[in-house]
Amino acid sequence: MARFAALLCVAAAAMTSVGAAVIPGVPGPSSSLITFYTSVNYAGSAVTFVDEKTTGCIGATAPFISSLSSVKLDQSGIACNLWSEPNCAGAVGIVVAGDIPSLIPYGFNDKMQSYNCYSTA
Repeated sequence: MARFAALLCVAAAAMTSVGAAVIPGVPGPSSSLITFYTSVNYAGSAVTFVDEKTTGCIGATAPFISSLSSVKLDQSGIACNLWSEPNCAGAVGIVVAGDIPSLIPYGFNDKMQSYNCYSTA
């Protein structure tokens, strides 16, 4: 249910294309987890996920399918795997353990189709 709500909110954010959509996770303690941007240097369309540290696999939705260019982790003690295939399949494209203003140097610009986050603490 939390994933459905997340996907629904991302779709709504994509339709407005302004600012960041905040997507509530499961009930209980949660906070801002990760923010995706469609342009380098944290510009363009953005979406902020609010969830528990361990998310499970989440598929990207428009406008973030194969168009992610920068990432901010909004709390310490987490990392996220970005995948170039749906359903967190194939090889992990990049492991995000801090803010990344541009995915270009990593060869992963405009490639993310799914991701998962987890606690590193």
